[in-house]
Amino acid sequence: MEAKEKGQAKEREPRVAPGQSLKPAATDVFQRLHASHAARVEKLSMMQELAQQQEAAKLDELKRCTIRTCSSAEEAGQVYGRL
Repeated sequence: MEAKEKGQAKEREPRVAPGQSLKPAATDVFQRLHASHAARVEKLSMMQELAQQQEAAKLDELKRCTIRTCSSAEEAGQVYGRL
């Protein structure tokens, strides 16, 4: 029974040689995660830019619909001056 306990105790000992680093080995997982995050951030920024462009287009359309005349600034000033 003691031999069995010694065998289990030996299995529990860390298998790291003296002077060896305990850091995990670099894997592709981190590179994949960074690439995935970069793609997600790029997609989000594109969606935000598209939303801003759509909002600007709506504002331009609203401005176009509310302008009653196609006059110059001088003509507009004369009209508004009479009011």
